[in-house]
Amino acid sequence: MGFTELASLPDEHWQRVLASVETRMRLKHVDLPGDWRERLAWQVGRRPRA
Repeated sequence: MGFTELASLPDEHWQRVLASVETRMRLKHVDLPGDWRERLAWQVGRRPRA
């Protein structure tokens, strides 16, 4: 799955992606910054909906 597909996921599926990333990082003992969700959303091209 590329960034284009991530940008167009329905919100429910995007939440599953975020949960998966968080779980994987915890398993690897990685401390994520407080705004990691917003940074990842920006990186894959997801923009807040008005």
